Amino acid sequence: MRMLFMLCFTIALLLSGRAAPAQDALPADAMARIDAAATSVLNGTGAPSASIAIVKDGRIVYTHAYGLARLEPKTPATPAMRYSIGSVSKQFTASALLLLAQEHKLSLDDPVGRWLPELTRAREVTVRHLLSMTSGYQDYWPQDYVMPPMLQPTTAADILQTWARKPLDFDPGTRWQYSNTNYVIAGLIVERITGAPLLEFLKARIFTPLGMKTVSDIDSAPLGPAEPERYRRFALGPPRPAPKEGKGWLFAAGELAMTAEDLAIFQRQTGRITPLLNGSKETYLIIGRRGGKSFISALITCFIDFKPFITVGETLVVMCLARDKEQARIVFRYVKAILNYIPALRSMIVDQRTDEIELTTGLTK
Repeated sequence: MRMLFMLCFTIALLLSGRAAPAQDALPADAMARIDAAATSVLNGTGAPSASIAIVKDGRIVYTHAYGLARLEPKTPATPAMRYSIGSVSKQFTASALLLLAQEHKLSLDDPVGRWLPELTRAREVTVRHLLSMTSGYQDYWPQDYVMPPMLQPTTAADILQTWARKPLDFDPGTRWQYSNTNYVIAGLIVERITGAPLLEFLKARIFTPLGMKTVSDIDSAPLGPAEPERYRRFALGPPRPAPKEGKGWLFAAGELAMTAEDLAIFQRQTGRITPLLNGSKETYLIIGRRGGKSFISALITCFIDFKPFITVGETLVVMCLARDKEQARIVFRYVKAILNYIPALRSMIVDQRTDEIELTTGLTK
């Protein structure tokens, strides 16, 4: 039996823009505040550019880009440019598995050994462990830069041979640890089930149906000269063009690039492609509004890409479908850590409490 647990945060100020139903209804002073905040971040961090999309009431009402997409020659950033979304790509891999689970082609509690029996403790590690970062598989890319060996091409099989056939860092389900290796395995499982490349499945089932026309696979090839340049910096030095990792290193874990608008399209449509809390036996996503509270979308059984859109005085409610209270506490500790890690979020929390609610009807497997 699974239980539904709820974590509540009361937000004091405007956190993230949800604009009016039409762009011309977004007040000029709101756009000015958004522009000022974005510019302030660029000035404070030294990042060359940024691109944003603002959503309110299910509509994208404001898109804008700031700074220089390329420093030499100086090229202003535009909203039509595609940016690598890095590990935000993982939510698409997770969504692919959730869609397959919805179609009963897998269960989140299936062992990975059903498809990849050669991996360490493959009979014990489940799909759920992969998506929730609790498998114990060691991260193949813990650094925040491209190491020299990663300039050479690799394959998903080679990554798993090196990092997923060694002893686990901990017993499955006992700890949380971020690991890109989990999502390489997840991507391979999608391909084993569908018989098609992961990106082909994502295009057919998510990108095309949602009208996401700018998505690019940067694992196969870098973005072109009309798109933003990749930059890195050493200590207090200036931004310098960053090297491109070899083909294969981004598979299923960080391979996508798109405009901010296309990413916003996916975020605002997530509830339509993933089951809601509706009494189904497999419930993964809770999103919506009820009783004056904002229910923030979160892939509950997956790695939580926490992207709230909250307005003044509302209560942020994160709901987690878990086997027991301890499993829910692990998720909530992670959510709290995110909120406390980001100063802009931490300063807006005026109250925090945890409610534990057990819902049994329709939630048992």
